[in-house]
Amino acid sequence: MVAIYTALLLAAPQWGKHAVGLEVAALEDSTRPREGKPRPIQMSLWYPAEKGGQEDLTFGDYVTLLASELGPASPEQVRTAVEEHASFLRTRAKMSEADVERWLARPMRAVPRAPPLGTAVPLVLVAQGSGNSASDQADLCELLASHGFAVATSPSPTRITGPMKSEEDIAHTAEDQALDLAVLAKAARERPFVAKDRTALVAHSFGARSALLYAMRDGAAALVSLDGGIGTRTGQDELRKSRFFDAARAKLPILHIYEQLDAFMAPDFSLLRSLPGADVRLVRASHLHHMHFTTVGEAVGQFPALAQVTHADSRTPRAYDDVANATVAFLKATLADAPGRARIDRALSHLGSTLAVTKKLTRSE
Repeated sequence: MVAIYTALLLAAPQWGKHAVGLEVAALEDSTRPREGKPRPIQMSLWYPAEKGGQEDLTFGDYVTLLASELGPASPEQVRTAVEEHASFLRTRAKMSEADVERWLARPMRAVPRAPPLGTAVPLVLVAQGSGNSASDQADLCELLASHGFAVATSPSPTRITGPMKSEEDIAHTAEDQALDLAVLAKAARERPFVAKDRTALVAHSFGARSALLYAMRDGAAALVSLDGGIGTRTGQDELRKSRFFDAARAKLPILHIYEQLDAFMAPDFSLLRSLPGADVRLVRASHLHHMHFTTVGEAVGQFPALAQVTHADSRTPRAYDDVANATVAFLKATLADAPGRARIDRALSHLGSTLAVTKKLTRSE
């Protein structure tokens, strides 16, 4: 574990120049009712903010959002949500009580309701992995906002309607999440600090399927897939059955970062190769398991028990930061005023030591 702490000191995400604000809003979609009421969609929106503000969040503040995903939460419901999260850390992550308290008290960067910058910035929609919520990508979302992006996310659809029962549920669940992303985009663009014409996607795990459907349905400037399901064999045939699936409409740059340590995420790029209009870059990450593409990967260097349970090694903290920095670089290249392959190539020419470009699948291939 000493080696992991040493690696943590050497690794650091390249934080942007902006302070970060956070807005949380309860949105609804009346076209998809749940139990006779409009579908609840909790939006967490990070954005570049003016300097100042003393109300920096803790990670525990993000955990409290779990209580209000389906509607307003009472103080008792908030306490229950935090305790359930803490219990999970004790039992599954084998954390001590002191580590659980330190995990929840971990300082974050965002300031609630901080004044936004006066200019409109590109929008990044973050599609969560199955069962995940705002806290699972909070570190990455804050980082992206510090680099000049507005970043919106909502809970996984399985947190709204329940877990999938089989692969037959993949298309419908991905469609639901794609429509949730559309609701997020509409609401975010109503803010004066969000540009209406530049939107990209970042997605983890199952969320990559939903993000791809969103791009096919609504269009997008780019997609970053963080060990996303679009790079595995699982569910490809089911996803193609979606009413939103149209390979010809996937005309965007795609950065798919994948790992090879977890058998259930064994790479299969058949789906990505079938997108004739996409400019796909495949990047292999070492020292990361699937769950390390979430805030877990950011935190393993600080919590030895978590590192042991998730099979992290001494370079996992560095690898997480390399992925985060590559995501920032790719988004800057694709959301620039004059994007293009050459700009993307330059952005990916300085990847961290734990990443390697393995293939480019461009329109000419």
